[in-house]
Amino acid sequence: GAVQFLVLGGIGFLAARLLGFELQSALYLALALTASSTLVGVRILQQRRQLFEPFGRLVIGVLLLQDLLVILLIPVVTQLPEGGGAVFRGVGWTLALAGLAYLLLRWVLPELLRRLHLDQELLLLVVLALLFGFLFLSDRLGVPLVAGAFLAGLALSSFPVNGVGRGQLNPIADFFTAIFFTALGATLGIPSGQELVQALVLALVVVLITPPL
Repeated sequence: GAVQFLVLGGIGFLAARLLGFELQSALYLALALTASSTLVGVRILQQRRQLFEPFGRLVIGVLLLQDLLVILLIPVVTQLPEGGGAVFRGVGWTLALAGLAYLLLRWVLPELLRRLHLDQELLLLVVLALLFGFLFLSDRLGVPLVAGAFLAGLALSSFPVNGVGRGQLNPIADFFTAIFFTALGATLGIPSGQELVQALVLALVVVLITPPL
């Protein structure tokens, strides 16, 4: 996973620079090229009933490593124009939130669930409060919201919290997923010929480099 991330990211960055992208844009593109869609990968493994086979567990491990590396590098890319001090603070606060997520994951939430017999409505409120709490801390600390959202999900991923919370959040998740992709599609414009060529080159980087890696 680390080799794929570094090699593909490096080649993607060089390709973006050769295509004329500025430094920050090239770094964003490099991160995008290295990160496979965890959502799509998990869905495919579930459909093929391979999620818990050795191959499936290996793929999930690589996908989660990619996600974690991207989350740690997003503050670097976003704060880069503001200088080294801003980058250091962004990474530091991200690591602090990661530590808080691990504390909740490992000890607090499982113990809370074991001791308190929460009804369905109260449990949903607790889960949502945790999610929005991470987003609030991310906003106040200058950490990208996507990093806070990822770490909030990490905090809720332990057993039995994940099983209990997933049943409560699935209807809400389906609703907001539809809104997310609709809003994302609404922001897209008709690409120019140059943009199509750039997209083709970057797509070829992924298609030609990833399988050998």
